Amino acid sequence: MYIKISGLRVVNSETSGILVTQSRHITIEKNYTDSTYSSGIVVNGSYDIAVDANEVAHACTGLDQECVSIMSTDTFEIKNNRVHDGLQEGIDVKVGSSNGIVCTNEVYNQTGRPPGIYIDAFSGHEFNIDVFDNISHDNGFGFDIGCEDGGLLQAIKIHHNKAYNNGRGLWVGGWGVAGVKHQFSNISIYGNEFYNNDVGLEIGGYTGTDIDSIGVFNNLIYRNKGVGVRITRYDGPTGDFAIRNVSVINNTIYGNGTVGNGWDADNGGINISTSLL
Repeated sequence: MYIKISGLRVVNSETSGILVTQSRHITIEKNYTDSTYSSGIVVNGSYDIAVDANEVAHACTGLDQECVSIMSTDTFEIKNNRVHDGLQEGIDVKVGSSNGIVCTNEVYNQTGRPPGIYIDAFSGHEFNIDVFDNISHDNGFGFDIGCEDGGLLQAIKIHHNKAYNNGRGLWVGGWGVAGVKHQFSNISIYGNEFYNNDVGLEIGGYTGTDIDSIGVFNNLIYRNKGVGVRITRYDGPTGDFAIRNVSVINNTIYGNGTVGNGWDADNGGINISTSLL
């Protein structure tokens, strides 16, 4: 890396804490940001970026962007960061970013229960992202992968992570702008541990969802309040919607569906259905 931004303390910024845009070969390391109006750290339109060992607290007080935002960026590493008590998503890799890893981060206590770690193609082609060895707890979603505005999310690996005390441990969700496709292809989910969430793992979406080739294997999914694994559609019955080539193999799923009288409370293993809202 050619430039390092290291050891800074940024508090009460009226915009973001640290901003990198249209840059190459940058390391952002060992910084502390607190109570920023927008992101604590944001990277946009850049190449060869490392965001390493930072602490981002109480970000997005103005409900703008995400606590750590990586957008339209190629070749990146987001690792060893602690992100907590923000008002938006914890770590968001979005808008056609590619060729990156998100690993060994801890994200927790995001106010309003947004996702801890979110991978969202939005309107771009986002691909080849490896998300592993992270801990996400006490958020709305532990992990969330999406494609909100007509892009394509492809070749994504979510593995060896831990999610607990969230609304959903992991959500593969087709939602966002109405009237466009929410496309997913070649998604691998393996070796994760999802427990003490409302739902362990959910795959689903609204009209426009197009999910093709998703593998769920060798995960440990247990003691979630609702169902362990849910595959569903949220609207319908008309309009384009497809979930194809789904494999759920060799997972350990037990002790789920123990709380409440909801429609999946007594189906603690795997629930495949359509929910008409």
